Amino acid sequence: YFVLDSHNELLSKISIGTGSDLKPHVSALSDNGVLALADPIKATILFYSDGNLAAEGQLYEDDGDYSLERKLLMQWVGDQCYILIERPGFQNSLFIRINADGRGQQTFFLPFAYIQRFVFSHGRIFVSGYNFNAQTEQMQPMIVEVSVTGKVLWTNENFGHELVMSPNGAYLAALSGHDEIQLFDLERKRVQEIQFEHANKAALGLTLNNQGKIAIIRVPVDFFVKRNTHFAEVFFP
Repeated sequence: YFVLDSHNELLSKISIGTGSDLKPHVSALSDNGVLALADPIKATILFYSDGNLAAEGQLYEDDGDYSLERKLLMQWVGDQCYILIERPGFQNSLFIRINADGRGQQTFFLPFAYIQRFVFSHGRIFVSGYNFNAQTEQMQPMIVEVSVTGKVLWTNENFGHELVMSPNGAYLAALSGHDEIQLFDLERKRVQEIQFEHANKAALGLTLNNQGKIAIIRVPVDFFVKRNTHFAEVFFP
């Protein structure tokens, strides 16, 4: 991991291993130059300042199997680091807040086991995830807004494969499928379901302007096999 200044000059370099080459550390750099490195396998977190280890901690006690499917998302807001992490074998993912010095950790539960995306902007936090019932093979998706104290403010029962907020913070869009988008008017507290023909194409990108207008990138379904983007299109649903 390399930390550069505004002139791309090297400030510090950190070499660190992890429990699995398939799941490297998740990194996030604060505006004050504190580098957070979280290990999604062992659920540990390290804080580096000026290239030196400043603090370390355990995100939660885990006696279970170190699943390679674990997901961890992380973002700094000021001098606080916000973390979302799945726990293999548990029904609730965790929403964690830690100070830059590694102290003051607060942990809250999310109402689903698996995390998809999250957006933290304009002082608001939105997270998408789902539960899965192995017996019925049914998935229960959910999009939630969470306060900085971990309180669930509202929920919406749809997938959020991608989440994006407009630059002015007035709208939130969620890609719920290759032919469906949820558009949330955050000021008026309304949601609009936008459906369109997928035309045998996969939606991989999502963007949103200040007027609530949406655009996505669509590619042929064989993109996942051939990685061919020659026939990509910008689509306005």
